[in-house]
Amino acid sequence: MAAEAERLARGFAPLIELLKILSRVVREVAEFEESEGERLDQALNEMLAPERLAELSAKLPPEVFGTFIAATMKFAAVAGKLQSFWQLPTSEKRKLAEEVEQIAASWERFTRELEETGKTRGGETGSTTPGAAEREPKALGANLAVNEVHGAAVPAAGTLSAAAEKLKARIERECEELTGTPCKVGARYDPDWGCVYEVAVGASAREALEANLKLQEKFPGIPIVVEWAGEKDVTDEELVDYLVKIAIKGGFRVEAPPGFDAVKAVRELRES
Repeated sequence: MAAEAERLARGFAPLIELLKILSRVVREVAEFEESEGERLDQALNEMLAPERLAELSAKLPPEVFGTFIAATMKFAAVAGKLQSFWQLPTSEKRKLAEEVEQIAASWERFTRELEETGKTRGGETGSTTPGAAEREPKALGANLAVNEVHGAAVPAAGTLSAAAEKLKARIERECEELTGTPCKVGARYDPDWGCVYEVAVGASAREALEANLKLQEKFPGIPIVVEWAGEKDVTDEELVDYLVKIAIKGGFRVEAPPGFDAVKAVRELRES
C-alpha cells in the first residue's frame, strides 16, 4: 500500500506543478491585458507584424534577431506536439522538453536585448553614428529562405560581369571539394541582391545545407543558394536552424518581407 501511495504521489507531482505554472501564466496574462487594454494574442499579432519585425531587424544584433526568428518558427513547428504531448513516447517527450527550453532561452535573450535597446535609444540626445543603411548588414529576405526550403530558383535578370563569372567558377570548385560530387553553379543578377549564385548538387539535404553553410562562410556577403537533388534527411526544425546559420554566416539579416507569415510557412512546409 505504501508503494502504491508513493507511486500515486509521484504521478500527481508533475500535474500539480503544471497547474501551478498555468495559474501563474493565466494571472500574468490577465495583468497584461488589464494594463494594456487588449488581449495578449491580439497584442502579439501586432508586435510580430512584418513591418514591426523589419524595424526590430535593424535594431538588434544579427545573431539575436536570427535566433529569435528560428525559435519562433520552431515554436510553430512544435506547437502541435505540445497540445498532445501525453501521447508521445518517452524519448520524444524528453526531446520536446529540450526544444521548448531552447525556445524559451532564445525568447528571453530577445526580450533582454529589446529592453537594453530601448534604454540605449531612450538616452540618445544626438549622434554622428552612421544611419541604419550604412551600419547594418543587408537583410536576407525570408523569401530567399523559403526558396531554399523548396529548392526553387531565385528570380533574376540581366547579364553577369567577368568578375561574377570568375566567382562562379570559384564557388563551383569549393562546392565540389566540400561535397565530393559534381556541382553546377548558375549566377543571375537580381536588382536587390546583385549577383545570386545557385548551386545544384546531387547530395542529400543535410550535405547540401552543410556545404551552403561553409560556402557562405567562405564568401560572406554573397547570396548563395544550394539546391539538393537527394533525400530530405533533415527535420523541419533542423532546416530552420541551417537557414538562420547560413544567413548569419553570410552577414545577412533574416528579415520577413511584408505579408510573410513564419507560422503559416512552417505549417505549410510540415503539411507538404
